[in-house]
Amino acid sequence: MLSQGTVPTTAITIACTQFAQSPNVSRTVSALSGTQIAVTLCADPSSGYVWNPAPAMTDASVLTQVSHQLSIPTPVPNTPFVIVSGKEVWTFRTAKSGTTDVTFTSTRNDQPDANAWSLKLTVTVR
Repeated sequence: MLSQGTVPTTAITIACTQFAQSPNVSRTVSALSGTQIAVTLCADPSSGYVWNPAPAMTDASVLTQVSHQLSIPTPVPNTPFVIVSGKEVWTFRTAKSGTTDVTFTSTRNDQPDANAWSLKLTVTVR
């Protein structure tokens, strides 16, 4: 049972290992109007690649971006340096029935790059 004020959320997560297998990922999701979609993508700004904080949408009236957060683990003092990836999370609120494509793209120094990662998320709101 949801507590009062809790908005149902559909979660989409793409790990670094998935992007390593294929840098261009596609997913499809359906959600009810008035709910949220949380998209979590692997992030490692130390590599020089960063995600665009405002993904492109084909129909912005279907979906509204509510937030975007970058979370990178804090290194533990006095331990060997280990590269640890973080995550970026975008939260969207579904606004009305329809379909939109949301395209997340990473860039390095704001330049096109054949090794850059991308996610095309097709969202259908009912």
